[in-house]
Amino acid sequence: FSENGIVTVSGGALGIDSAAHEGALSGPGATVAVLGNGLGHNYLPEKVFMRRRIQARGALITELMPFAAPAVSTFPRRNRLIAALGQTVTVAQSDRRGGSMISADYALKFGRKLFVFSGSVYFSPGCEKLISSGAVPITDAADVLACYGVRHVSVPLENDGIGLPRILAPEACTLEEFAALNGATPAEIRPAYEKLLARAREAQTASRQPQVKKQPE
Repeated sequence: FSENGIVTVSGGALGIDSAAHEGALSGPGATVAVLGNGLGHNYLPEKVFMRRRIQARGALITELMPFAAPAVSTFPRRNRLIAALGQTVTVAQSDRRGGSMISADYALKFGRKLFVFSGSVYFSPGCEKLISSGAVPITDAADVLACYGVRHVSVPLENDGIGLPRILAPEACTLEEFAALNGATPAEIRPAYEKLLARAREAQTASRQPQVKKQPE
């Protein structure tokens, strides 16, 4: 979506929300996080770096007071805004009840196109319920992009063959920050972090080497 200019709107939470935002931030596009708390409340502190990057590349929005804490009632309000902001709504996975189903209900109420992952991707009771109610089953991003008039899907982003996107240059953050941004523990991410850090330092050293022109004999 990011490679094709689609803005991704999600809820800034753990799991699929974070994956959606990180995917958007890995490309040239923008992303919007609709929060179930006030902007002054540090909900999910492990995602503070992600929220800073979203703010720089998109927006953090909420209709709650600045220091309002999240509560059971604030998340349905957030899901209402998510459904209202998008031209389409996609449900990746859900039980028969939950926040995603609330978003889906609002999407139908607002006349938005509702997509859900089909059972051929993985089984989800909520998605199966929505399909039986008329939602459009999808298997990949191209199915959604076609709704926006995008017929060509760009080549997936490179990730240096180490299985992780280059979310932030390693020389610009600590190991702990890099782990948080990539959704991994410091122990899991250390090999990739050190590999990218060494590569970045080599590139910096090479750029500082004076260029000596060879004199003609």
